[in-house]
Amino acid sequence: MCPFSLQIDGHVRVTYVAGGLNMSISEPLRSAADGRYHVVRFTRYGANSTLQLDDLPTQTRNYSSQFSF
Repeated sequence: MCPFSLQIDGHVRVTYVAGGLNMSISEPLRSAADGRYHVVRFTRYGANSTLQLDDLPTQTRNYSSQFSF
């Protein structure tokens, strides 16, 4: 099973599982469906992630967990 999936339906989106939940991050500013090669950088630390397409600003998702005892 792949720990994440990369979808390009015009915009780049990465979906991954963290703590049993599906998390996602995407690049909303520019379409990648233009017939050109692109550089996609994806990093993940726990549920947090970053995504960068080419030289665009890095998209960041920070998820926090709240626990009740």
